[in-house]
Amino acid sequence: MLDFIEQGIIDLKTIDILVIDEFDQLLGLGFTKEINKIISTLPAERQTIFSSATKTPEIEKIVRKRLSTPVEINLETTAKKGQIEESVLYVDKNDKKTLLRYLLENRIAQQVIVFTRTVHAVERIATDLDRNGISCSALYGDIAQQKREEIITKFRQKEVRVLIATDLLARGVDFPDLEAIINYEIPDSAELYTHRIGRTGRSEAEGKAFTFCDAEDNEKWIKLQLSLKRQIKIDDQHPYLLSWEKMRSSSQNNQRKGGSKSRKRR
Repeated sequence: MLDFIEQGIIDLKTIDILVIDEFDQLLGLGFTKEINKIISTLPAERQTIFSSATKTPEIEKIVRKRLSTPVEINLETTAKKGQIEESVLYVDKNDKKTLLRYLLENRIAQQVIVFTRTVHAVERIATDLDRNGISCSALYGDIAQQKREEIITKFRQKEVRVLIATDLLARGVDFPDLEAIINYEIPDSAELYTHRIGRTGRSEAEGKAFTFCDAEDNEKWIKLQLSLKRQIKIDDQHPYLLSWEKMRSSSQNNQRKGGSKSRKRR
């Protein structure tokens, strides 16, 4: 849009209402400068709506600078939220696909979203589930918008039981009857974890959030729980439980790698 404004292709001087959705996410992606430039081209007399899942210092700074007499509406204080049962399942990296199928066959009766970090992982998981006769769809940013909308529509209509997705789906999409989400890997931040599990347990419904943790990700998982300021329950009632021997061995290897890196820096 800035390119069009700077080239004189569009003129925003007649705009009456500005709406920016997922405001915190845009700022987090580094678009603060661009947003301020766009706002500066708008008429002073206008209505402005910022929609955000979180309230950050950067948002407050822009609100103070760009808005007059702002009104804050906090939906979380009025909306009734469901109960999400959170658990972490320790599993060897090589057993994750088998554990996923175990949960789908024994612990999750209805629809589920499986979150993973990369497009490659989405495709690998989808291929494995298809091979084992479990209906699923894959969703990520490289898929054309129209195709993405078709996939989401089919999932809403319960034509597909399992949706494997990147964090493209972690915000802004509501599935009221979603039974569960699965974090196939540890999310990169506590905020992202919160957004992911928030896809289930909507509007007073109960939901489940399973997180897979292998030996290499254990330290990352500990730090994430510290950021959340709570400890997630360990679910050890599954047949692919990671042994403490492998956990300790991985921890010792990580410490040796860290020590090696430290010596190299010196």
